[in-house]
Amino acid sequence: DEGYWRVDQTSASVLKCFVRGVCLGGSNTSTQCAEGQTGPYCSVCEDGYSQNQNGRCYSCDSGSSVVAEGIATALFLVSLAVVAVALKYRKRLVKWYNQAVAKASKISANRKFHTLRVKVKIVVAFCQIVSELGPSLSLVFPGNYSAYVAYYSLLQLNVIALPNVSCIVSTNYYDQLLVNTLAPPIVFIAVAVAIQLLAVRARRLNERNPSYTQHRARRDTINAAFVISYFVLVNVSTKIFQVFQCETFDDGRSYLVADYSISCDAPERNAYLTYGSLMILVYPVGIPLVYAVVLFQNRKRINPDWRKVVDVEEKKFVSNRVIQKEKIKVRNTYEEIENIKLLFDSYVPKRWYFELFDCARRLLLGAVPVLIFRGSTLQIIIVLLISLCSVATFMYFNPYIHVHDNHLAILAQWSITLVLISALIIKVQALSTEGGSGDSGMGAVLILLNITIVAVAIGTTLMNSKEKKSEGGGDGDEEDEERGEGEDSGRKKEDED
Repeated sequence: DEGYWRVDQTSASVLKCFVRGVCLGGSNTSTQCAEGQTGPYCSVCEDGYSQNQNGRCYSCDSGSSVVAEGIATALFLVSLAVVAVALKYRKRLVKWYNQAVAKASKISANRKFHTLRVKVKIVVAFCQIVSELGPSLSLVFPGNYSAYVAYYSLLQLNVIALPNVSCIVSTNYYDQLLVNTLAPPIVFIAVAVAIQLLAVRARRLNERNPSYTQHRARRDTINAAFVISYFVLVNVSTKIFQVFQCETFDDGRSYLVADYSISCDAPERNAYLTYGSLMILVYPVGIPLVYAVVLFQNRKRINPDWRKVVDVEEKKFVSNRVIQKEKIKVRNTYEEIENIKLLFDSYVPKRWYFELFDCARRLLLGAVPVLIFRGSTLQIIIVLLISLCSVATFMYFNPYIHVHDNHLAILAQWSITLVLISALIIKVQALSTEGGSGDSGMGAVLILLNITIVAVAIGTTLMNSKEKKSEGGGDGDEEDEERGEGEDSGRKKEDED
């Protein structure tokens, strides 16, 4: 039947295809795949064809391919141009930004820039998770939505995943694995060299009092390492986990699930398995472990003892909100932790460990699902439960300093939950006799959901009102302050740490 595939004409195992329209069916297995499609589940593209984001192969010579490649290339070149201009005129841009923000709000420009940086971090984490849900769940979302989230790969330094790249250069999963794992250290080395060149140039211009000192260069280098690791964690971890996933068919042959053009029986597979095992220690294990060590070593600076801000008698009359605010002032005086601010400066001091939870959340939602119950409804349900637990965690702990950052994080997590519910609907549809990967209407709703997160982030950053702070347990108004103090009485020991 149409929508099903089997290894050969003697095979008793008839398998349902993942993508609508690629499996034509019929008794002749040599013609069971649509034009340009071949391999298991008709999911591999023939030479001269490229796979779009909804799993269909199209000719690289087709007009749509040329237009799509032009758009993708133009967007990438524009992105590079914007980055180059921003680097060249960074001081002027920062000055203009600070002036605009100071004029638009009573909040100081530095504080406004800080809250924008936090929102960027929340939005980037959201985009990375939703872009990996398709590969992790072995699910094809509606074509318009899949094409939209494909450009999120730019947020993960993963240019090779952009649409139509395969028409320009032929790659398979192993190539992508090598590029994804080797690109971050190469980018870091390039950034570190650029920073050192800035320091050397500044020293030559003024040897006694350089405008860019070695101390600042060392701080910026370490900070760059944390920024790059944050951006690549989810995507690279997903790619690494995929190397272990093979599917064996009834003819005895085994293929890699991430790329059915690759045989798991090939001799080079052992080398890539070894390489993938080593990369697990570097990325999904190594990065969070480094974060944990750095945060634990500096926990007393990140979360200063309450005795440094109030004495014993004053503590009886001072709310936890005020204590947390004063702790932030104290931790900002420690120069030793300037280079690791990415890991803690968005959280209230008593939530100094929360970046570790966020790492676990991003990995559990974006990468780890590759390893559990692949392609099943149970897999989606488990990830959906993880997402709901994340929502509850954000709502209970309210870890961010500013109230609207907590609201944005909760909204983003609810949006991920809604995407997973959509995935569950698509999976149920695929299991029905009609099959399918969702429709364009659902895709439009999901795109709107993604755009809403970005719009809310921008809107709350630029809103012209006095910014409220949360203490990590309230929502910023009087009623919530009372609620926060009530919670504080039940968490006295935690607050005293």
